[in-house]
Amino acid sequence: MPTGFTPKKINFIVLCAMYAVLFVLALHRSPDPAIWHWSHLYFFFILYYFLFLALLTVLYILSDKISRGYALFLIVLYFLTVLLGDFMIGTINYSAHEKEMDHPIFHHQLKPGTYHLAIDDDGMLDQKYIMHVNAQGLRSNKDIPYEKPAGHVRILSLGDSFTEGQGVGDEENFCYLVERQLNKESGSPVYEVLNAGVDSYAPILENLYLRTKGINFQPDLVVVFYDMSDLIQTQEYFDGAEFNKDGEVISVPPNDDSLLSNMEVFLKSRFYFLSLVYGAARERVLPDEDPDAISQATEKLLKFSLSSDQSPWKDEWERVFHDIDLMNEFCKQKGIGFAVVIYPWGHQVSGREWDSGRQWFGVPDNYTAPRGVEDMFVYEMERRGIPVLNLFPAFRDHQGGERLYFHEDMHWRKEGHSLAAQYIMEFFMNLSKPERAP
Repeated sequence: MPTGFTPKKINFIVLCAMYAVLFVLALHRSPDPAIWHWSHLYFFFILYYFLFLALLTVLYILSDKISRGYALFLIVLYFLTVLLGDFMIGTINYSAHEKEMDHPIFHHQLKPGTYHLAIDDDGMLDQKYIMHVNAQGLRSNKDIPYEKPAGHVRILSLGDSFTEGQGVGDEENFCYLVERQLNKESGSPVYEVLNAGVDSYAPILENLYLRTKGINFQPDLVVVFYDMSDLIQTQEYFDGAEFNKDGEVISVPPNDDSLLSNMEVFLKSRFYFLSLVYGAARERVLPDEDPDAISQATEKLLKFSLSSDQSPWKDEWERVFHDIDLMNEFCKQKGIGFAVVIYPWGHQVSGREWDSGRQWFGVPDNYTAPRGVEDMFVYEMERRGIPVLNLFPAFRDHQGGERLYFHEDMHWRKEGHSLAAQYIMEFFMNLSKPERAP
C-alpha cells in the first residue's frame, strides 16, 4: 500500500465517491420512461441509497470505536430491514392489485368478489383507478344473478383488457356507459351490459368461457370485442390447449410451472423493488429468445398490424375466425344474437396516440399503421353474415383535444371509452332486439 493511504483514508475516498454517485442519480435525466422518472419508485431508490450512505458515514466516524465485525453486522441488518420492508410493500401491493386467478378450462379469470382494487400499473397509467370484480367474476360493483330478471335484455360483452377497462374506473368503462345510455333511451332499467372482459383474453378463451360460464347469464346478445393482440395470443393459447377426439379445443389449462418458475413468481409477487431489479437484470443476462406474447411486450405481437398484406399470417387468422365461427354457431343453436366489434390500437389511429409505449412493441415513432387488418376482418365477418362494428374510422376521425389513449399504456383513457360507447350504443340499438316479456 502506498505511503499515506491508510484504510481510513481509502474508506473516506470511497465514501466521497458514493456521495458523488448520489448527486449524479438525483440530477440525472433519461428518456427511458421505465426507470428515470421522479416517480415513487425512483424516490424510494434514492431514499434507500441515501440512508445507506448515512449509515456508512456514521460507521466511518466511529470506525476507531467499533469493531469491523459489529460494523458488518449493522450493514447486514440494514439490508435485512430494507428487504423486510420491501416484502411488506410488495405483499400489500400484490394483495391490493392482484385481480386474476388460474382457471382449469379458460386459463385464467378475474378473481370473483375482489372489490376495491387500486390499480396503478407501475406508473404506466396517468393515475390510479379503482375497479371491482363481483361474485360472478364480472367487472361490476354489484352482484348480478345468473337468473335473468323478467323483461330484461342482457348483452354479454366478451373481450380482453380493453373491454375489462384497464386504466379507467368502473363508471368510465364503455360497458357501463352503454348500459346507462340504453336504459336512458328505453326509459326504464331493462338493459344489462355485462362486462366479462379479462386481461389477455382472445377468441379461443372467449369461446370456452361462453360455453361453460357465460351462457349461465342467459344473454340475449353476445358481443365479441376483437383486439389487435388476439391474433398472436390465440396461437400461444392454442399451443397449450387440450383437444377432444374431433380436434376441437376443450380447455386451455394454466401453465404447469416448475419449482424454479414458482419461486420466480413468488419473488415478483411478494417483493416490490427487488422484483424490479431482478426483472431488469434477468432481461439483460438471460433475455427470452421467444418471449411470451400473452404477458410480455414483444415485437411479434403487433408486427402483423404494420402491414397491409395479411397473407403471411393466414394460418393465424384462420384460427381466430374458427373460434369466432364456433361462438356464432353456438349462439345460433341457443337462439342468442351474436355480433363482433373491432377496434384499433393507438398506432393504427395516428402517430400522436400511444406515443411512448409503442416503442416496447417495435412500432416506429410518429407512425400510423396502414389499413388492411380492419378491411380484411370486416370482409370476413360480413361474408359470414355476422354483424360487425368497425371502430377504426371513428377513432381516426376524432377531432377532440384530449388523447384517446395513454402515453405509455396501450389502453383507452376515459375519452376513448366515451367515444367507443357512442358508436357501440348505436350499433346495439340497430341490431334486432329480442322480444321482452311484458
